[in-house]
Amino acid sequence: MWQVFVIFALVVAWIYYRSIWRGKKKGVHGRDLLKARLKERRAARMDGAESWDERRGLKAVWEPEKQIRPELLQSQGWESGRKKRVAAFCSHGGSNFAAIADAAQQGEIPVDVVVMIHNNAKAGAKGKAQTRNIPTEWVPRKRFESDEAYAEHLLSILRRYEVDIVALAGFMQMIPPKVIRAFESRITNIHPALLPFFGGKGFYGSRVHRAVYESGMKVSGPTVHLVDEEYDHGPILLQQAVSIAECKDPGEIADKVLIEEHKLYPVTLGLLALGRFRIEEGKAQLLSETEPA
Repeated sequence: MWQVFVIFALVVAWIYYRSIWRGKKKGVHGRDLLKARLKERRAARMDGAESWDERRGLKAVWEPEKQIRPELLQSQGWESGRKKRVAAFCSHGGSNFAAIADAAQQGEIPVDVVVMIHNNAKAGAKGKAQTRNIPTEWVPRKRFESDEAYAEHLLSILRRYEVDIVALAGFMQMIPPKVIRAFESRITNIHPALLPFFGGKGFYGSRVHRAVYESGMKVSGPTVHLVDEEYDHGPILLQQAVSIAECKDPGEIADKVLIEEHKLYPVTLGLLALGRFRIEEGKAQLLSETEPA
C-alpha cells in the first residue's frame, strides 16, 4: 500500500516542479501560474453561461441575502442613450423613492426621476425630493369630485413631465383605471412580501409583516410587480428572498425586508427601462441582453 502512496507523491511533486520550471521560462512563479490557470478556467466557465444574468450574477435576486448590485446594469451601453423618465408616487416616508432617486442620480440605472407625486401633505418623501432637487406635486384624491377628474389631473402631470414609467413607492391610493390603461406595463409597485402570498386589499405596511410572522414562514422578501386594476396582482418582475427564521417579531422582519427593497427596486426599474422584460399571458420573463423583447 505504501508503494502506491510513494508513487502518488512523486507524481504530485513532478507536476508541481514542472509548473515551476515552465513558470521560470515565462518569468512567472509556478504558484502564480497555477493561480492564473485556475482563474482562466473560472472565466471560461462563466463565458459558457447561458445568459447575461448568469455571467454577471443578477440571479442573486433569487437567492437569499446575496447582494443585488445596480452597477451590473452599466455594461448595457445605455450611458450614451436617452434615459427613461420616471415619476415616483409616495404617501409617507419615501425611503424606496430615495433609493431609486439616489441610484438614478449616481448613474447606476438608466432612468431620471423627474417628479415625485404625493397625496399626503405631511409625507416625508417631500423633504427627500427637495434635498435631491426633484419637483413635487401634491395631488390628494379628495380634491376631485370624481375618479375621472382625478385621473385626468394625474395624466396631465405625467404628460407635462414627459413620464415614461410610474414607480409606486409606498403610495396608499388605488391608481385610477384610466391611468393604468394609459401606462400599461409601465407602472411598477413594490410589495414587502413574496407575492402572491400576503398580498391584496388590506395587506400593507406592518400588517404584511405581522401576517408573515404569525404564519411561521421562514423566508420573506420584497416583490416588484407591474400594476393592474387589482391590488398586488400584476405580473411579478423580480423578487428577493431573505431568511427570517431568526426574527423575533414583525419589526425585525420589516427591517430585513426593507434593506432588500432598497436594492431590488432600483435594479428592477433599470431592467424595465432597458426593455429587459417580456410580458406574455400575465407573466413577466427576464430576458438576456441578446434576446429581443
